[in-house]
Amino acid sequence: MLIEPRELFTDLERNPVEVGQLLIAAPNLEDQTYSRNVVIIYNQTSQFTEGLMLNRVSDVAPPVRGIFDELYAPPKAFYYGGDVEPMGTLTIGVVAPGVNASKHPFLAPIAPRVAMVDVRAGEEMRGVLTHMRSFLGRFIWDNQELERQIEDGDWYVAPALASDVIAPASVDLWAEVMRRQPMPLPLYSTFPQEPYYN
Repeated sequence: MLIEPRELFTDLERNPVEVGQLLIAAPNLEDQTYSRNVVIIYNQTSQFTEGLMLNRVSDVAPPVRGIFDELYAPPKAFYYGGDVEPMGTLTIGVVAPGVNASKHPFLAPIAPRVAMVDVRAGEEMRGVLTHMRSFLGRFIWDNQELERQIEDGDWYVAPALASDVIAPASVDLWAEVMRRQPMPLPLYSTFPQEPYYN
């Protein structure tokens, strides 16, 4: 018998909440802002944690265009990063194999082959990044609030992969990330988006 979805994450060993980790929403999380979402943590202080949602294309911004648009992973569109400063832009890049991101001032490493990018670097980005994606807005949690949400089973914490930050819009990233977690999480990867209608 499967565990009730809301209790699923509370019964598992917990990973640390830190930069480079993913927050995976519980299968039946009631808050529609976060439902079936995957958030990457890119910054953390003693008081708050900041993250970007990886799996929602923005419906308010035009396609990405510019002299470096060949670096943008398809779809070449802005993604919705979160509800804080919704018109502020942040960019994540996938670092080329063999490149040491810490040696490039315009990169701030957050996970293996993943870094925040200062796009003002311009030509310096060529050959250093294989892909990048820009986000409008971000999420910010008070650390105590986030810990409480995790204790309540709203989120599962897992390491991010470079492929997560540039997954195509056609990919169900939430399901893909769930499938690679320890059992029994893969069993829930097919949990429907609208369970009450199934």
